[in-house]
Amino acid sequence: MSYSLEAVIGLEPAIRFAARGREHAVVAELSHGLALIPLTDRLNAELEQCFGREADPDFQGIPLGVPATARWLREASRSAFLAFICAEFFGGDGYQWAVGMENGVVVLGFLKAPDAINQVLSLLGVRAHPGTDEFDTVGLGRHRRTARWAGEPE
Repeated sequence: MSYSLEAVIGLEPAIRFAARGREHAVVAELSHGLALIPLTDRLNAELEQCFGREADPDFQGIPLGVPATARWLREASRSAFLAFICAEFFGGDGYQWAVGMENGVVVLGFLKAPDAINQVLSLLGVRAHPGTDEFDTVGLGRHRRTARWAGEPE
């Protein structure tokens, strides 16, 4: 079975602030006071319209859905730590990426590691429940596709 997620994650108040004024930004609540905004096709198109297609120099080589995501993340992170997270798995093989920003600056460099998302969650104060990791502790396994986090069909 496959798993695919591209989202911006952070403390719920910061995520709600980041979503303000974005018609297609859906806030999905997680446990531990966290929330995420899934980077759906609709939101990516809206971000491109707002921020353009020019790549952000700090994000060169980072596989964001659209370059505008980096510009939006830079703007939205001026009030709190936010991270872009990405996970792709199929049949047990896959990868995770993460980039964290605060005050408009990259503070957690581009991570491509099996535990990249867990590292972000640890920075956000999540402590794993016994026998599980931070990813499962906050409920990131609830949906297997980015679109489902936004309530869209797969």
